[in-house]
Amino acid sequence: MNLSLRRFPVASRGLAALGLGVLIGLSPLRPAAADDAEALARALADMPFDQSTLDQGYRWLETVTGAMPAEAAEHGVVAGAAATFQRQRELYRDAVAVFLVFATPEQASDYYDLQFPIMQHEHSGPSAVVRATVITPDGEELPCPCFVSTTDDTLSCMYLEYELATVIQMVAGPGPGFDPALDADGLENEFILGDAALVPIGILPAALSHLLRAAGE
Repeated sequence: MNLSLRRFPVASRGLAALGLGVLIGLSPLRPAAADDAEALARALADMPFDQSTLDQGYRWLETVTGAMPAEAAEHGVVAGAAATFQRQRELYRDAVAVFLVFATPEQASDYYDLQFPIMQHEHSGPSAVVRATVITPDGEELPCPCFVSTTDDTLSCMYLEYELATVIQMVAGPGPGFDPALDADGLENEFILGDAALVPIGILPAALSHLLRAAGE
């Protein structure tokens, strides 16, 4: 798989960012009702990941679901599930893919468009938001903006599946080898050239396939 990159513009106002560490019968399209969204979240948790779709040495550990925090509900998140992964590397070894199912596709799109710019605006330390596109083996392009920061020592990438009103948010910690002295340009270069770019490459196609299978597609 390949990854193409460019900077993502920063906005100063919009939807307040949800916490990066949110852990949380199917409707095939647009889970507008809470029952549909919760059924999708349960299916995500109950159905095993297809390990063969993971890349870059990642292996699936488990998927869980649960009640969403009040902050998430305020922004239209109805239900969610979180899948955990691990690989044998020093950097970005542990990762989680959080499936955030919103009440409407429009709310999911707002979260996707605005969370990272708001996070970058609110961070006091160096940060960068990079627009990545994960290219699958069959040539499909999956837009996937990513946020990197020295303040949180965290990488977070997102993918929007509009018709299912769902955002897949991948979060990974960099591990002991991360350089906290990097500035914004250094963070972007570290993402492009280092292990950080391997997180969405390794996990996103598998997570999207899992979502679509859970939704009966």
